Amino acid sequence: MKIVLFIVLISLTFGISEKNYQQKYTQIIYPYVQTFSSANFKGVANKQVHYLSKDVGAHKGAIVIVPGKSEPALRYAEIAYDLKSQGYAIYIIDHRGMGQSARLLSDGSDKVYVDRFTDYVSDLKTFMDTVVIPQKYKKVVFLGHSMGGAIIALYLEKYKQDVAGAILSAPMLQINTGKYPEKFAYTVTSFLSLIGLEKTYALGETKWKEKPFSERSLSSSSVRYWTSEVFIPQKHPETISGGATNRWVKESIAATWRAKRNSFKIATPILLLQAGNDRLSVAAGQDAFLSKIKLSTKRVYASSRHGILMETDIIRNQALQDVIGFIRSLPVNRP
Repeated sequence: MKIVLFIVLISLTFGISEKNYQQKYTQIIYPYVQTFSSANFKGVANKQVHYLSKDVGAHKGAIVIVPGKSEPALRYAEIAYDLKSQGYAIYIIDHRGMGQSARLLSDGSDKVYVDRFTDYVSDLKTFMDTVVIPQKYKKVVFLGHSMGGAIIALYLEKYKQDVAGAILSAPMLQINTGKYPEKFAYTVTSFLSLIGLEKTYALGETKWKEKPFSERSLSSSSVRYWTSEVFIPQKHPETISGGATNRWVKESIAATWRAKRNSFKIATPILLLQAGNDRLSVAAGQDAFLSKIKLSTKRVYASSRHGILMETDIIRNQALQDVIGFIRSLPVNRP
């Protein structure tokens, strides 16, 4: 595996710290994301897919943020604020059935469902072809978290020239299925989908409800946990997504298998951010995926939980420095 080397030579200071975080978030970050343009495009089966964008008035480059499962675009407001100093336009997509995009089930529930995992990939391609690429940016970079990382992986196996590079944060390339082996979870959810239960919650999944901060939370920063689990759901209840359906689990496990099997097709430089204390994405799957990619590097944050970019300042600041250093190291992908 050939490693892409990059060095950040300056100390970077980011928007807000955990000290007085809630006050600063409501006074600085939330007003900033309200300045983003909000729009929709038609994805697979003519479903409305929502996105946020911030044009900085230059064609230097663009960063396309691809969230994880159940994450609305609004959750990436602080990250967008931290990246704005780089002079890149920012785009954040709401996946079909999530955030402010059209829901996929007629029962009005918050269940996470998808017909085919490749629908996410097709939506992203349509978004790139109709919204981002026509702007003729010199450099376009993907930044994807968890499920977003799996979507990007499948995208890059097929569409090699669209971006200069991709950052995958705790990518979902092997799902932690707990005490049940991955193949068993796939077999069970496949069977349940086959007999008409594809739209019911998978085992252990439930309707969304606010959870108290704990050792099992996706971030060890209680104040950033407050942003995602309290502030945004209260301000924008329409963005709430709950537990996964049997169909989503089946499709997602199969997608991770495809991503690992075909990663040798990826020619795009990859930076993978790995969380040492990740309860959702399995590191072995991420390593297997990277092992076949020539232009790749990995950064490990030993004490980080799954939400690396929403972690404590000490973890998050280092990760953001790695992200910005990688973006700066990439050549333009369009003259």
